[in-house]
Amino acid sequence: MEQILDYIELCLTESIDFNEIARLACCSNYNFQRIFSFCMEIPLAEYIRNRRMSVAADELRNSDISILDIAVKYGYNSQEAFSRAFTNPVSRLT
Repeated sequence: MEQILDYIELCLTESIDFNEIARLACCSNYNFQRIFSFCMEIPLAEYIRNRRMSVAADELRNSDISILDIAVKYGYNSQEAFSRAFTNPVSRLT
């Protein structure tokens, strides 16, 4: 699991391939997502979304980078979608 979490951390600003994660775990995508949810008590997609938001929030606090640039960096198409993600914790990447 540590290898998977390291992979996710390295790819937070990129598109994360769930099939690659499953390959690293030596199981199918479906089975890995079930195992991940069981072990971490959170679905894989939600974990990734939460990590991206957490890292983005740190960047917002500790850098002079614009909100729009940070939004795009973490996979959001607009500043509005990024802002909604902070106010609505169940929102999806858009």
